[in-house]
Amino acid sequence: MIRFVLNGKMHDTGNISPTMTLLDFIRSQTNLTGTKEGCAEGDCGACTVVRVRDNKFEAVNSCLLQLGQLSGFEIVTVEGLEKINDGRLIPIQKTMVEEGGTQCGFCTPGFVMALFALGQSGENINDDVIHDALAGNLCRCTGYKPIVESARKGCENRIDYKLAPMVLTPEKYEFNDQTFFLPKTLKDLASLRASLKDAMLLSGGTDLGLLVSKERIIPKTVISTAHVSELQEVKETKKELILGSAVSYTS
Repeated sequence: MIRFVLNGKMHDTGNISPTMTLLDFIRSQTNLTGTKEGCAEGDCGACTVVRVRDNKFEAVNSCLLQLGQLSGFEIVTVEGLEKINDGRLIPIQKTMVEEGGTQCGFCTPGFVMALFALGQSGENINDDVIHDALAGNLCRCTGYKPIVESARKGCENRIDYKLAPMVLTPEKYEFNDQTFFLPKTLKDLASLRASLKDAMLLSGGTDLGLLVSKERIIPKTVISTAHVSELQEVKETKKELILGSAVSYTS
């Protein structure tokens, strides 16, 4: 089974495809419908949730993220914000209301989660940082001005969010005729790649996410790089800058 933390509680997915998208899982299996499906391509941001590991909060598109990629992470949806402030609105939610940052409301949960991640980043909040944080979120109603004003006032301070203990999925997960591998070392990754030449390598997942969400293709064998520490490394020496091949652009 795939194990990860969702809104502070450990979840075992049970017998389910490792390439099911997180968006489909949280809406159909956990009845958390605050997260919306807009484009299902990673362009509109309506499906934004926050992925947390090592106290780093990252806004991600749940329509592209596969369940097999969640091992070792905590996922926070818009419903998960309720536990932070004893059921009351957190600052970014409050300022979105006060500044008129929502009209039709369909995109609002995604904006709130993107700005929650920004507030948790510890960055100095200015308009450039806000615009960058919202680059993946589309709103067709407000013209963005009230949303940016909400961010100026609601993202100033990091919130005390208590993380649950980390849980890991086994390094090999099988479902029907699918096999999902989660190697932890570069040596193990190389060995799997050598023996499974037709396997799909999964890092960011934008291509695989579209294959699943749009073309309904189900890959049989996937090797994830998510837990290969050598590929996540960012290191600077006097002579060189070393960037692991699985390091994200934002890193």
